[in-house]
Amino acid sequence: MIGLLTNVDSTCVCTSSAGQCNPLAQSLISLIPTVNKQFNANFTPETVADAMSTSGVSALRDDCAAQARVVDVSPALDSQNMPNRTGWAQGALLWTFVLSQNTSSVGQLRNFISKGHWKSLTGDGPVTGVSSEFSATQLGHTFDFAAQTISEPSVSFVTDGQPSNAQLEEVDYTAHGALDRMYSFASGACFVEECLVVVLILEHEQLHPLFGQLLWLTIGKMSSDKIRTTYSHLCP
Repeated sequence: MIGLLTNVDSTCVCTSSAGQCNPLAQSLISLIPTVNKQFNANFTPETVADAMSTSGVSALRDDCAAQARVVDVSPALDSQNMPNRTGWAQGALLWTFVLSQNTSSVGQLRNFISKGHWKSLTGDGPVTGVSSEFSATQLGHTFDFAAQTISEPSVSFVTDGQPSNAQLEEVDYTAHGALDRMYSFASGACFVEECLVVVLILEHEQLHPLFGQLLWLTIGKMSSDKIRTTYSHLCP
């Protein structure tokens, strides 16, 4: 198990003033600006605290150590010796956790980081040409921790969605390419929030119903409260 860094602040900070504290570890609050900048996100302390609560990561009013461990990458990386690389890795973990709320997959990413041969990399910035050793794929995304990039594997909607012949007859060349891009975005065990927002946008714009119909097959069942919360967080 990865040991909690001594410079990770697990002090709880209340993120809500509406009667409930909804505590969040100070280390995660401090990491939010980095995540927003590096991953073009729009997270707030409330967004992250809600994700922690929904996923079942426990937090007491005066003990948020369990939350801080979500982005614990020690002893492989530490912010004193490699602040850039450590910040990107921690940011990737938090970004993935908030969008997926999948503790198992995020834990596997964290375990991958803990086994990396980071001392073999020069400097503290992005390094290319070593992707095979420092890349891991989870939740339909490939994380290159050396080059500090995230990408989605290219897939075909025909293979993943398995549309009927009748459905395929409705898809012209332009729609085929768009559906391939959508399925690349929603491939594998995707970030369910991202998939959901794609479908909601498609339905809102009243585009070809086949888009929403096929993408729904990858999402599964979600409660109406979950849908409203997700949409408000990602599409303010």
